[in-house]
Amino acid sequence: MKALLEKWYLDLTTPESTGFYYIMRVSLGPLRFGVTGINHFRGSLSHQSFRISRILYSGLHELDLGHARLTLRRGEAELHIRHGGTRVAGRWRSSSPGPPRPRRPLYRDGRGRCDWKVWFPRAEAHLSFTSPEHDIQEQGTGYIDFVRSSFPAWDVPFRRLYWGRLHSRDSWEVFLALRTPDAWVSFYLDPRTIEPDVQVRLIRDSSGRACHMDWFRSREGTPNPVRGEVTRTLESRDVLNRGRLMNLLPPGVRRRLCSAGRDEKYAVKAVVDGRDFWGIMEEVHWNET
Repeated sequence: MKALLEKWYLDLTTPESTGFYYIMRVSLGPLRFGVTGINHFRGSLSHQSFRISRILYSGLHELDLGHARLTLRRGEAELHIRHGGTRVAGRWRSSSPGPPRPRRPLYRDGRGRCDWKVWFPRAEAHLSFTSPEHDIQEQGTGYIDFVRSSFPAWDVPFRRLYWGRLHSRDSWEVFLALRTPDAWVSFYLDPRTIEPDVQVRLIRDSSGRACHMDWFRSREGTPNPVRGEVTRTLESRDVLNRGRLMNLLPPGVRRRLCSAGRDEKYAVKAVVDGRDFWGIMEEVHWNET
């Protein structure tokens, strides 16, 4: 079955809050639909919701799902999502030029390909989060990237994915390490650098809780890693085991997909060259068959 996933990821961090949001279009043969996700964390607030819907309009820089809309302009993006009584309305304005793609495509084999592009590595983000219990206005630093993949979700060729983005008052860093069946594909990006062949190590305590994620740059000339200290686990769940999306599929397919992998995201802080950085890091672990 021919498959295509196109996913926009947008996030926001402030001293008090972390949020990340998805809007995507999915094609499975003749079936086309959209999916959105709201993940917002502030103090005791931990909101996560997902929704699937039909696509009203799909263009190069705009996606309208009825209950959600993403609009991209030069150096600016707007996102609106409504999940019942919960709403997110945000605007991201780029404060740093996006880097060129480090590799085109990111990965390809005989079954399909996967592309990844960082649109806004660092952006000024303004967002409102409203629900029956909350009315929160956020102003912080954001990030946007885009993934296009033609691998069906139940037959992804990857084994592990590590990703992270950090920002300081005036700079940013982005990391990626993808384990394919044959090798690692990895990159470090900052405003001046695109560097391949980074290494990553995720450290957990005796209970299995993630403590920090270390990134080793190959050309730094020093063994000291960029260490993302985990301040909060934002997400820990089975890949695709989300919302009503699974209810569209037969029980046997649902069981297979729910065991396909595990996705964890973390709010982190780091010190790089004496400067304080904050951000988000992630591990996705697909089960090998």
